[in-house]
Parts: sequence; C-alpha cells; structure tokens
Amino acid sequence: MDRSIDLNALKIFVKTVRLNGISHAARDLGLPKSTVSLKLRQLEEQLGIRLLQRTTRRQVLTDEGRGYFEAVSRLMDDLVAANLSLASRQLLPLGTIRVTAPVDFGTARLGCLLAGFRSRYPAVQLEVELTGRRVNLVEEGFDLALRLGELEDSTFVCRKIASVGQKLVASPGYLRGHGAPSLPAELGRHVCLAHPSQLKAGGWRLRSALGLEIHPLASDFVANSFHLLRDAARQDHGITVLPDYLADEEVAAGQLVEILPDWKLDPVPLFVLYPSNKLLATRVRKLIDYLGEHLEPGQLASAVPSP
Repeated sequence: MDRSIDLNALKIFVKTVRLNGISHAARDLGLPKSTVSLKLRQLEEQLGIRLLQRTTRRQVLTDEGRGYFEAVSRLMDDLVAANLSLASRQLLPLGTIRVTAPVDFGTARLGCLLAGFRSRYPAVQLEVELTGRRVNLVEEGFDLALRLGELEDSTFVCRKIASVGQKLVASPGYLRGHGAPSLPAELGRHVCLAHPSQLKAGGWRLRSALGLEIHPLASDFVANSFHLLRDAARQDHGITVLPDYLADEEVAAGQLVEILPDWKLDPVPLFVLYPSNKLLATRVRKLIDYLGEHLEPGQLASAVPSP
C-alpha cells in the first residue's frame, strides 16, 4: 500500500460522510462530482479497503470505513484547529522573541524600550542576550539582533532604525588640570580614552565648517565598554568619545563637559538584523516596528517610551 495519502482526499472523504453524499460534498467544496468520486476511489485504492458502499441514491460506510472515518475526522479537526491557532498567532503577537544587542546600548536603553513593548504586547515573551560578539542568528536561534556601526557584508536582512550621536567629553577636574583643547590638533597633548571600534576606524573623525580633522589614537587606555570609558573620564583620567545616550545625562549633571562643541563626530548607525523578510512571525515584525517608532530618525530617543 502507498503510505503517502493525499490530504485533499481525506478532506473530501470526511466531507462526503458528514454531508451524506457526493453531491453535497462537491457543492460545499466547489468541486465537480466527478472529481469527488475520483478522489474517493483513489483513496480506497491506496488503502486497499472499501470505505463506502455506493448505490445510485446514497453512500453507506462499511465497517472499515466507519472506523477510518472516526480516526480521520479527529485528525482533520485537529488540523483545522491548528491552522486557526496559527492564524490567530499571526494576528495577535504571541510566543517568544530572542534578541541580541551590544552590552552598552542594551544596558543603557534597551530595558526601557523592551518594557514598553511588553506593556503593549503582554502575550509576547522576550529572551535578551547582551554581548559584544557577533552572534550568528540562525545557528544560535535568535530572531533579531541590534548592531551599532557600519555592517560587514551579511546575508541577513538589515534595517537602519536610528543614528546615535557622539560627543567628545572630559571631566571638569581633568580640564582644570590640563586645559581644554580649542582645536582638534591640540588633542595630541592630552590623554585620550578610546574604544576599539574607534581605533579600527583610524581615530576620531571631527567635522566643522573648517573641514574634516582625524585625530589618530594611541593605545594608552583602550576599553571595549563605553560605560568603563565614561567612568574613567569622570575620574579625571582623560578625554573620551561617548554615545549621546551616555554623554547627555553626564553633561547635564555637570559630571562631564563637552569639549570642541563646534566640531561634530559622525553619528553611528543603529541597525536591526533578522534572517529573512519571508514568513516573518508577527511578534518579530511588531518588535521591529516598535523599535523603529521609538528610535527617532537621526537620533536615539532618550526618553522612556510609552506603551
């Protein structure tokens, strides 16, 4: 017996029994009677069992057909229920989203954003991993990643959702002891606290009406955490570049001072990455859209988002 059974044939069989006739089943399914009859005959041939005794007026289940109908009808009902459940999950976001993001950004801002998302969609569960490494979304089972900076070639879908501004800052105590530079060229006589990404980019790129100045960085103090660089700057250890989501509050509180304010650093793009646009789960698409809503174009929103 061929074990590969046509699901359409099973559907036709169940419908024929429930509606008590080929004509009724054909009408309900929008099929010709000949097609319904052919599918039933093919199903019986595959099974090697007579399911229906046919007369000119009616079809009667055989004993084997009655047992088969009871089993198959339950399976078909379960399949319909599963399809309806899946459809409802696509309409109403449900299930778990696994997210990965940089440690500094996640610590400073992601908690507020994801709390707002959970308030809007309480049936969604979130699993978040903050890491500095490049996670392989597919192999490690993540739904999406947030990444700062220009992306290397990737097979994933990427969407730019914000740009993170940067500021050159130092503590009041450091500036009292060393003076404040008035031009980028004067940074060479100061202690500069750097992030590895800034070394990789060739230094700090400062722009003004006078043009572009690139300050190369030494490796006297390098840390892969902007929180650590912020703390070192607050302790009078030198000048550093911080993202606005860390610098702005420190400057407002007087803990740090923006230096060379007429010279601006290029903003850093913030991307969301995910494996594919095709058949993207509603919960994941809703989170991507939510992040886009609450990260304003051209800058990173610092306020706690409302649900």
